Amino acid sequence: MAAIAAAVALANGMKTDFASGIKILIGPIFLKFKEKRPLLIEEVNNFATAVPKCSSLEEVKEEFVPLITNVAPGVKVGVIKFVEKTAQITYIDVMQRCMDDLMPAMVKAIDDKDGTVRETALHCMGILKGRLGEKSEKYIKDVNKQKMEKIDEAAKEIKPSKYDRPENWKPPPPKVVKKAAAVVEDDDALMSFDAKPKRAPPKGIGVKPKKKVPAGDEEMEDVAPPKPPARKPPALSSNKPKAAASSGKAPSAPQI
Repeated sequence: MAAIAAAVALANGMKTDFASGIKILIGPIFLKFKEKRPLLIEEVNNFATAVPKCSSLEEVKEEFVPLITNVAPGVKVGVIKFVEKTAQITYIDVMQRCMDDLMPAMVKAIDDKDGTVRETALHCMGILKGRLGEKSEKYIKDVNKQKMEKIDEAAKEIKPSKYDRPENWKPPPPKVVKKAAAVVEDDDALMSFDAKPKRAPPKGIGVKPKKKVPAGDEEMEDVAPPKPPARKPPALSSNKPKAAASSGKAPSAPQI
């Protein structure tokens, strides 16, 4: 237990720098799944959880795949649970490279004589099918209907995640949208080959200049000139002249 706990500490601390150590230790420590002591099994499970921090399924498949068909049922169950848990956090291209070695051993496990091994293997096979999709069907095409129902039910537990893309996948660069050139309405600007910015017209264009006033007449500039007297309108020709004033005597009567 102390040795396994030390291996767990090294794996959690060194991570990928401890990849070679994990590959050496994974076989002997996984064989301890056959033990019955709960504290020891707990330490082995802690080690299995630390393995993905240091290495991938592809790099250690030669160490754990033979243990799926081990004689001890406890070893089978423990290793299959390790595969199920690790497969959910493994990139899809790495999973596909492990199929040819992993899937035949899993097919044998779902037909194991031990009931616990069979049920654990069926659930793990469903997880693998959910990750691998149609590429896993050629390995389970001969599985009977009852077992396929359990596999399909477990496959529904898989949800989309970042591990559905390749390990070295990089997002495509953002598309650069080019802005359309501004429409030029000036005829002179259309005839020019050099796109120069428009300049503001010089000040004073369109403004009538003021007359210069002699130095002596500066005070009279603000004084308005006198207005000419208004003329009376001429008399109209249709008006008759007034009659001369009478002498006060009555006109004499004509003689007969």
